[in-house]
Amino acid sequence: VDFVGDAVGLDALWADLCGGSGCRVHGRRLPFWNRVREHRELLSTDSHPYLLHHAIEGVPVFPLAAACDLLAFVAGVPHPYEVRDLRLYAGITVETPVPLRVVVRGDRAEIRFGERDTLAYRATVIPAEPVELPAPATGGEPPSLTVDAFYRDVTFHGRALQGLVSVDGVGRHADPDVDFARGRVRGSRPVDWIPRTPRSAWSVDPLALDSAFQMGALVAWQRYARAGTPVSLGRMIAVSYTHLRAHET
Repeated sequence: VDFVGDAVGLDALWADLCGGSGCRVHGRRLPFWNRVREHRELLSTDSHPYLLHHAIEGVPVFPLAAACDLLAFVAGVPHPYEVRDLRLYAGITVETPVPLRVVVRGDRAEIRFGERDTLAYRATVIPAEPVELPAPATGGEPPSLTVDAFYRDVTFHGRALQGLVSVDGVGRHADPDVDFARGRVRGSRPVDWIPRTPRSAWSVDPLALDSAFQMGALVAWQRYARAGTPVSLGRMIAVSYTHLRAHET
């Protein structure tokens, strides 16, 4: 029990005495559980043909959105849950088959690849407190760059990764004082991306998430004539399979 303050510790102790069962542990930054999970798969353009549609200068690259789904899937935290501080450490190019190893220890999840077991992605996956779905952003003006022109002239995404349907408004919130882009994206099924997968549902739909990143890229291109690929995700709350709230960094 954390006795940094008497009230905090006594409240926790009293709550356990009144309704707790089994072993109870309280402390700072404790993981949701202390189990270890490991998952391995071979990544190739034959088994994962969507990679051919996520090729930068002709080189297939494993996208951050797919990493987010894989980390959440192996972690197995029930809804609602958070994926927090997802970061890219080394890109995974798939010109030849690449072995992946996903390891979850407590609430820390990692993707490693290759013979050297190189760290590619790391994130924290934890239960989320119940949240209310935010009201959709209103106002703003649609960008002059159309989605069709973005896919034709700007970005590298092939047909299977073209999930951005529309960008309906770009503007700025008064409270909080942040920019926003509002639009619509498509969803997908695991079999659409990985034909022989045993999975029936995504943990995080990578097409929807990647298309949300693409919306940010479209706006960045119009404003600054430059854009990039995502290298981190600050926080995403998966309320259910069909509802997720993301904060892009």
